[in-house]
Amino acid sequence: MDLVTKALAVAQEAHRGQRDKLGKPYIYHPIRVAHSLQHYDEELQAAGLLHDVLEDTELTVEDLHLMEFPVGVISLVEILTKDENYTYKDYVRNIGYVKEAIIIKIADVMDNYSRPLRPLPEESKGLQERYEWSIKFLTNKLYGKEGDHDDLSDV
Repeated sequence: MDLVTKALAVAQEAHRGQRDKLGKPYIYHPIRVAHSLQHYDEELQAAGLLHDVLEDTELTVEDLHLMEFPVGVISLVEILTKDENYTYKDYVRNIGYVKEAIIIKIADVMDNYSRPLRPLPEESKGLQERYEWSIKFLTNKLYGKEGDHDDLSDV
């Protein structure tokens, strides 16, 4: 089994029964993220499929090691896992140090940004601002441009 197929199988099992805010199977989100990474290598695609498993499922880093995923994939999944002790901006800034993590996070945010937002309009506005800030910040990091886009006090 190739790496992407293996990551898909693990992500499908890990996210089994989960639904997104619109009531659709959650697995569609990591599949869309990985699909947008199809022109990158299979480690990046596998990490795209697995990017939410540590945060949103019972899987652990140890589980991923036991499943014999490459260390590079596991490291990317760890970087992409939000630690509740950090603000969202600090989390995104930390991603900004690793090019491959930036690429996956941009794909993740773009997928979230393109989906209809179901929360109340005020909540939706905050999410939209967070997504826009993330895209600007990460794109600048990816292309080596300075500036933090700290125009949001704390997203």
